Amino acid sequence: MMEDDKAVAELYKAMDISQVEELLQKVMLYADLEGRLIER
Repeated sequence: MMEDDKAVAELYKAMDISQVEELLQKVMLYADLEGRLIER
């Protein structure tokens, strides 16, 4: 598990902040859409 955390940390360092924000927005969007589908 700790190795995964290190890998994620390295990815974040390698990415530009704007890329990280864009990724988070996509994740939130998909989570929102998935939640709406489940509610139906």
